[in-house]
Amino acid sequence: MSTDASMPNAVVEQPFLLCVDDEQNILKSLRRLLMSEPVQLLTATNGNEALALMEQHAIDVVISDMRMPEMDGAEFLKHAYHKQPDCYRILMTGYADMQSTVAAVNEGRINRYIAKPWNNQELLAAIADGLKMRQLQKANAVLQQRVIAQNQQLKLLNQDLEQRVELRTAQLKQTLAQLKISNAQTERTNSALLKVLYNQISMNPSIDGRFALRVSSHCRAVARQLGLALPQQEQVAIAGLLCEIGLSGLTAAQLSKPMYLFDANDWIRYREHARYAEEILTPAVALAPMAEMIRHQYEQFSGQGWPDKLTAEHIPLGARILAAVRDYHGYHGGRLLGRSLLQPDAMRMLRQQQGTVYDPQVLIALQEILAHDVVEPQLVATNRQGLSLDELQPGMKLKSSVYNQKNMLLIPDGTVLTTTLISKLRKLLAGQHETMRFLIDPEVQDPAQPTG
Repeated sequence: MSTDASMPNAVVEQPFLLCVDDEQNILKSLRRLLMSEPVQLLTATNGNEALALMEQHAIDVVISDMRMPEMDGAEFLKHAYHKQPDCYRILMTGYADMQSTVAAVNEGRINRYIAKPWNNQELLAAIADGLKMRQLQKANAVLQQRVIAQNQQLKLLNQDLEQRVELRTAQLKQTLAQLKISNAQTERTNSALLKVLYNQISMNPSIDGRFALRVSSHCRAVARQLGLALPQQEQVAIAGLLCEIGLSGLTAAQLSKPMYLFDANDWIRYREHARYAEEILTPAVALAPMAEMIRHQYEQFSGQGWPDKLTAEHIPLGARILAAVRDYHGYHGGRLLGRSLLQPDAMRMLRQQQGTVYDPQVLIALQEILAHDVVEPQLVATNRQGLSLDELQPGMKLKSSVYNQKNMLLIPDGTVLTTTLISKLRKLLAGQHETMRFLIDPEVQDPAQPTG
């Protein structure tokens, strides 16, 4: 057991790194490698020695060999985890030790394993990751202590501040009470929060937010026509709304070229936006079904599509709906050919590729909703429909979402208006050229609603 330490006054701030290996030449190699690193290096030749050091020091990173006498790396890391669970654990193992490595992962809860013989740069990078994680953990602990201290100081503030805190607490309780009244209202609010991502599309001058609204509306209608349940209809609609969010990952040069001038290479680069969208949405677990639909929107019914060459029913239904609706608006709006096609002509272009590119059943459903002009309320409202801003009253419930002239979502449908929201709308829509009309649900108009 040994400790490498120099400059006692500087060691206090340096993190502890513990290396455990029964071979002295390995420990010497690690000492040489880490000589210039800003750490206090501790070494041990077996698990018991290492555990004894952990009784004396708060270890930040531990590196352990797998094969050691008396106590192997898996068992040692298991004890190390129970002794100091915040310690970052790295296991060094040979390829022949994979079964033991699995045990170390399951029981020792290692953070990283390095194959022997190791690559110096890879090992240094792993150590740096571990030290960074420990630094963040320590900073978080300090921050938590600071928050606790500040909470204690709040008790000493003057009466005026206490009254303001009480007022904010009362407002929060009132808001929570309103959320508990209606679970449906909560679900609509959560859905609206997801749609905030849509605003990222509308803010990008190279991406058409209005196109996203049209695609979303018809995706929902086709899903309804096909008999999908309401939650699935909402998922397909959100996928349509966000289907082009990945375009933010393309270059300005790629976005500036009209689609009707694309060659084969342009299409290969362009469709990468579906993969970028999946990466953007991956951290949001609740958006996983929509991310999958967007990822597979360029699959083809015959199996010749991208990225996974899925066929027919193996392609998520939401992706099949999205592909047909997206390209219908591409033809109808002039994106794909450089000229706008009438509705029958746009559908004729899709039917020419049914069974190869598009799902025939999806095209039938799309044709049905187009024949009956089934679209969302916000896409058909005119200046003669709905109420003016001055006619809005607290307690009224919006039947359609409110968008500004840049197609950015301001307030989602289903929101019950309050005095505060109406005042906010006046500020957000000030200076807008067009006179906006608001569609109101006639079944929900309760002027007794809270005004906050």
